[in-house]
Amino acid sequence: MRSKGQLYLRFRLAEYVYYPLTTQPLHFSPLALTMVKYKFLKAPEAGQDNRLAGYKTYISTGTTVQVRPMPAHPLAGVAAPVGSYKLREAVSRTSFRVGQSFAYTFGVEGRGNLSALLAPAFAAWPGLEVYGPEVRQEPTPGGGRKLFRYRLVASRPGTIPLDSLLQLIVFNPATARYDTLRPEIRPRVRGDVAVAAPLPKPEEDPFYGPALADATTTVQSLDVYRDVRRYANWLLVGLVGVAAFGWWRAGRQR
Repeated sequence: MRSKGQLYLRFRLAEYVYYPLTTQPLHFSPLALTMVKYKFLKAPEAGQDNRLAGYKTYISTGTTVQVRPMPAHPLAGVAAPVGSYKLREAVSRTSFRVGQSFAYTFGVEGRGNLSALLAPAFAAWPGLEVYGPEVRQEPTPGGGRKLFRYRLVASRPGTIPLDSLLQLIVFNPATARYDTLRPEIRPRVRGDVAVAAPLPKPEEDPFYGPALADATTTVQSLDVYRDVRRYANWLLVGLVGVAAFGWWRAGRQR
């Protein structure tokens, strides 16, 4: 860099990325950097270092950053993430069949606070089941990539309007406006409408059928199982006593 006609070398010692959460100004205190500078003696002596260390401290001026408030959100009461993002999407298949699951990945890439980016929710759609998403984040200095992987299963043929079911509203600080990221992929599902097989009736089951036929409507006490367990314990104690008495008699007859 050049300053006042002089050419200087500039070294970047540190860089931080900040994400203000309020509109209060950010105050950065002055920072100090102490450097050592050596001077050579005018009358060097053999076998000596012949250098004189001098220290100089450089102090920054400090600064204050004014935080601008966010403009009104298109959806009242909803907080939008801030960043310069682009949509990245992908699917795991090239052909789609009724009842066959496939993965759809909705990802954003760019500069911003990825940690504040929450997974967008799918809107309900008849004949479409949505599972997930699985979230994966690949950060880089100041941004990176965040992927949301959903698993979809369609039970009826037709085109799935992903652009109407999924969206993410973000505020772009470069353009000072809100952007809506929508999918561009519209999977077309082929096949026949999936009809769920009827569940078997309990009375037709080979095991539960006879049990239900012999079942009684008589109300039983809630303590019946506890009483049965107590009687079984008494019987076990009696058998152990009889066995011990038999061993004792057998020992005396020897």
